[in-house]
Amino acid sequence: DFPLKDFFADLELYIKDTPKNGVGPFESPGELRDDFDMSLPVKGLPIETLRADVKDYLHHSRSTLDPHFANQLSSAIHPAAFVGDMVAAIGNSTMATFEASPVATLLERTLVHRLGRMIGWDRTEGVMTTGGSNANFAGLLLARNTRFPETRRFGNGNTRFAVFVSEEAHYSFFKAMNQLGIGTDNLVPVPVDTQGRMRSAELDRLIVTSRERGFTPLCCAATAGTTVLGAFDPVDEIATICEKHSLWFHVDAAWGGGAMMSKAHKEKLKGVDRADSVTWDTHKMLGTGLVSSFILTKHLGALLSSHRGGGNNYLFHDGQENTMDLGPSSLQCGRRVDSLKVWLAWRAVGDEGWEKLVDTLFARAQWMAEEIKRRPSLQLLYEPESLNVCFRYRPKRAYLANTAVRPIREDLMHRGEVMTNWSSRLGESFLRFIVVHPQADDKVLGEILDRVEAAGTRWESSLA
Repeated sequence: DFPLKDFFADLELYIKDTPKNGVGPFESPGELRDDFDMSLPVKGLPIETLRADVKDYLHHSRSTLDPHFANQLSSAIHPAAFVGDMVAAIGNSTMATFEASPVATLLERTLVHRLGRMIGWDRTEGVMTTGGSNANFAGLLLARNTRFPETRRFGNGNTRFAVFVSEEAHYSFFKAMNQLGIGTDNLVPVPVDTQGRMRSAELDRLIVTSRERGFTPLCCAATAGTTVLGAFDPVDEIATICEKHSLWFHVDAAWGGGAMMSKAHKEKLKGVDRADSVTWDTHKMLGTGLVSSFILTKHLGALLSSHRGGGNNYLFHDGQENTMDLGPSSLQCGRRVDSLKVWLAWRAVGDEGWEKLVDTLFARAQWMAEEIKRRPSLQLLYEPESLNVCFRYRPKRAYLANTAVRPIREDLMHRGEVMTNWSSRLGESFLRFIVVHPQADDKVLGEILDRVEAAGTRWESSLA
């Protein structure tokens, strides 16, 4: 007998008390080991102890439900997605075969088709993945195995492939080059403009140069929403260059894909329908909960052809239903039902709800940027193209601006007031605030800026 209702009541209370608890306390690993009982007993413990364990876990964890949490490209979770996640956990099935997860298989296919329609494709093939990094890896694997199908059996051989990405692309491409055996040195970084967008003319030049040096240009991956600045590469221009040089064109829209839900902002990805494959994380801008990632392609059968391999004698049996199996198109065998939370959240908000959310988030990021400009003690470093607001405290001694960033961030984090991240670019350090929490309205954003200014004042006082 396991009283689920008692645990659910505790979770409800935690959600209700979120405004009072902030983003959570900061504790060192040693402090956590002292404060939190992580022991694994020989005999099972009573229910009340387990309830206390859950409460303690939440108390010592970061609260992404709090709108002052803006450390990652995702925060909070839509309530319907939360319910979907619970139902998926109860079902505890695998997405490998249709017979094991019949409804979930159809739901995932429905989502894949719908996201493909948002991209502009009539027909789409795709699967959910363990995250954007896995999806980007799958995109490069698709590129190699589709353009050079012999590599699937014999490897890269003597072919020296070259893959082109923005200087500010996600690090997952670097890791993928290692995993694919292409080699990390064969990842070619393309220079960016002052706003962090790939320079298409430089891409064209580098492709020609690499071919002259004996490389085989394989793929270019554009970024729709870079991790630091939120920049959107010129997708349409890059598509033209890829077509000119016969490169596979992948678009990493893990962060910026949500803009396609908005008539006002989808132009940021103009030309994305010309891509061969696309990465899209709905758990980021749309808040469908970790992990909700997709690898999508307009080439029907490409995923299956690229990723299949084995399992026919015990898992993927012959039969009409088995043509629906998603396992052979995935890089995983056991895979949880992530489609349910995305589908249920979409049912709850609809296309109109997604568009309103995206438009609201973009408007709030712009509001925050303008508010920073109005405050003499703060400095906006880049005009936001997405939801990334990059700014810093402006100390009286201007030369200390870089030095102030990390102490201010750590002050706010240790107090449990605000959790944001920091970055550095071109010799300048700054706070990288992500305006993605649906409850981070102008009031909350104003509070955050007040707290940054207060932390800056405390830091300057400590220097006296």
